[in-house]
Amino acid sequence: MNALTEALHKQQEYYENLLNHFPADIAIYGTDQRFRFINTNDHANESLRTWLIGKTEADYIDQLNISPALAEARKKYFDIAVQQHSPVEFEE
Repeated sequence: MNALTEALHKQQEYYENLLNHFPADIAIYGTDQRFRFINTNDHANESLRTWLIGKTEADYIDQLNISPALAEARKKYFDIAVQQHSPVEFEE
């Protein structure tokens, strides 16, 4: 592993550790609306968190048999964040 790759890996570990200890449910999405990170507060189940990385809200809803209305609401907030170029907070 070269120095730059190692530095990036350490930085990623630092931020993941920070987010995992933050007292809130946190999910980070890519611009393609796929999960990039889910903190342990959001889902304590490590295998589910690992499975969700790279998946969409629709995949999540299908896997857990949750109402599709939840996926639609989350997509609405994601679209608002993209349009406004700013973070969006919401409660379910």
